[in-house]
Amino acid sequence: MADKNDTCQTELLDNVLQHLYEGVITINSLGQILMANPALIRMTGYAESDLIGQNVNLLMGEEYAQQHDRFLMDFIERGANDITGMQRYLPVHRKDGSVFKAEISVTRMEQDGEILFIGSVIDVSERVKQQEKIYELSRFPEENTNPVMKINHDGEITYSNASSEIILTFWGTAIHGKVPENVIKFIDKAIAKNKNQVMVIEPDKNKYYKLTFTPIKEYDYVNVYGSDISELKKREQELLTHRTALEYLVRERTKEAQDALMKAERANRAKSLFLANMSHEIRTPLSTIIGYSESLKEPDLTDDEKDNAIDTIIKSGHHLKDLISEVLDLTKIEAEKLELESISTNLFDTVQDVYSLVEPFAKGKNINLNIDYQFPLPRSIDIDPIRFKQILLNLYSNAIKFTEQGTVNIVVAYDIAEEQLKITVADTGIGISESQLQNLFEPFQQADISTSRQYGGSGLGLCLSRRLSNLMDGDIEVESTLGEGSRFRLILNLDTHIKLQLVDKITSDREVVKPAVTDMKNKLKGTVLLVEDTPEIQMLVAAILRKTGLEVETANDGQEALEKAKEKTYSLILMDIQMPVMDGFTAVQMLRANDYTHPIVALTANAMKEDEERCLAAGCDGFLAKPVQREQLYRTLKRYMQGEERMSNESLVSTLFETDPDMVDMVKTFLNKFPDYLDQCKLAMEAENWEAMREVLHVLKGIGGSYGYPTITETAKEAESHLKVGDHGAAVKLFEKLIELNEAAQRGYQQQAG
Repeated sequence: MADKNDTCQTELLDNVLQHLYEGVITINSLGQILMANPALIRMTGYAESDLIGQNVNLLMGEEYAQQHDRFLMDFIERGANDITGMQRYLPVHRKDGSVFKAEISVTRMEQDGEILFIGSVIDVSERVKQQEKIYELSRFPEENTNPVMKINHDGEITYSNASSEIILTFWGTAIHGKVPENVIKFIDKAIAKNKNQVMVIEPDKNKYYKLTFTPIKEYDYVNVYGSDISELKKREQELLTHRTALEYLVRERTKEAQDALMKAERANRAKSLFLANMSHEIRTPLSTIIGYSESLKEPDLTDDEKDNAIDTIIKSGHHLKDLISEVLDLTKIEAEKLELESISTNLFDTVQDVYSLVEPFAKGKNINLNIDYQFPLPRSIDIDPIRFKQILLNLYSNAIKFTEQGTVNIVVAYDIAEEQLKITVADTGIGISESQLQNLFEPFQQADISTSRQYGGSGLGLCLSRRLSNLMDGDIEVESTLGEGSRFRLILNLDTHIKLQLVDKITSDREVVKPAVTDMKNKLKGTVLLVEDTPEIQMLVAAILRKTGLEVETANDGQEALEKAKEKTYSLILMDIQMPVMDGFTAVQMLRANDYTHPIVALTANAMKEDEERCLAAGCDGFLAKPVQREQLYRTLKRYMQGEERMSNESLVSTLFETDPDMVDMVKTFLNKFPDYLDQCKLAMEAENWEAMREVLHVLKGIGGSYGYPTITETAKEAESHLKVGDHGAAVKLFEKLIELNEAAQRGYQQQAG
């Protein structure tokens, strides 16, 4: 039984040794290692086989190894036992050469008559490091800008430096006083565990301190080291705020991404619908053009049938051109590239112009078309006249189109209090239901599909009109009752910085209209190079040019045009832009680089404003858009074939002499200032300060027409456009024309004023 108990005890002891946190080592009186438990093996990095049988000096430095050997010799010779029964702090060397500080206790024992020594080894490196740190800090506590204190286990403050004052005040104590109970418990915990404890306090508003309680267990007290962590806390709070904001932003962005995805899906569906409608709208006039063109080949057509076919082809062609223009306008608005002009525009002339265009349509349907001017009204407004007319034309024509009988009333009013121009177009037509009004201003939307079939139209007009009005700082409102009629109101917020001239009667700014350049047969001389890659357009334009008496040569691309221009100088080159081999931009640039100075005019289907600016920047003198408008082509030919008409013997008379004689004195005021504007232009031009010159031209563009001289406005506008694209030469030529206009206007005033 005894043997069994001994065996159990041995196993128990072995198990304890295996699981002890402290290292345990057994050596004999010669210093040889007999046993090392797993904890010691982990501390030193040696394997058990590396240690057993080796001298314990293996774990010591040379200095301590010699000291240990002396202790063993003294013990063997004299029985001294100075090495037992006490704690010592010694460096222990690991297998990898590193050293750690160890607390070592040695116990002597005998087994079978042999003296053995059992050593307990504890790694106290971290504790020593902390104590050294506290010691270092405590060397000069008074000089330390952070709080340093010494508190015993009873909570008595036995030392505190000057920086601790804020902490002591917070605790409500002083030197040799006691800290609060919760702090005493904290100290007890640090000493009991022999481990640093950390406390964070806020002794003042937004003032934070981190207190580290480092136990000195042997003496039953703690050293307290404080550090100001207010900035850290502030950053933590900022980080928390930032993180909260970031989380919110992520949620918002996620929602935006989801919304964008849904919007993209809707856009894709809308695009598909847009393309389907576009296909239908384009195919309809194309089918008409192709059908009637083919019918013209039939030999038995009467003259009336031929005329009807030609009229239908022309009408369908114009419809197709208008449709494409509307789509291009919408595209430019969506891309935020549509630029609006701001020109002083006579309100009555504009309203009447659009009225004149749609009046025949109204008469054809026996509809009464009335304009009601509610005076006082502004004589002129600063606006883009083309886009303004475009909106009015759509509202007028829609009202007539959707009215079978009755009236269309146009009411023009000015709200002085709101500074708003309001033009209302009311009809007695088919009306629109509440549900149909929701999508009325969307592209390709009409009241319903039957509306499109019965009345025609693409459904782009109202969408484009509202977006144009928005760009003009306005809007279009609509009220309608199904079966009774509709009321569309254009509201424009007028520029409050410009003082309006309010009048009580219709006042026009019309200049004496020059005869249209319609009959140009055999009236021009010169040679034109027509550069065009499409045979049908080349044949058509060449035929028109030859009827004016001009000689015409053709080139199929830019490269061919370059070669011909090297051999011959032309009175004018009409240059297409998109062509194979070499495009028009490149051809013009190369011609100008080779010192070709004669006129070049772009003739292209790229009809956007930015296309015109690119052509002028490339070196073109003028710009014509396809399809070819004969009046515009004739005016361009007349200009370059005969040169600019000089006004040395002519007079230019303000339209105000006829339309508003009361304003004649103001015309004189303008003419007195006109030379000053020209002098400013000249000075800017001589200094090559093109921006300053452009600013003066912009002023002339705005005021010329207001005083009855639209020609001055148009010339200044054209010169400003050339400056915008860097074509200084063209701007200088137009400035010379402004000088002539000034002379002619001065003569005209003298003649009229007597």
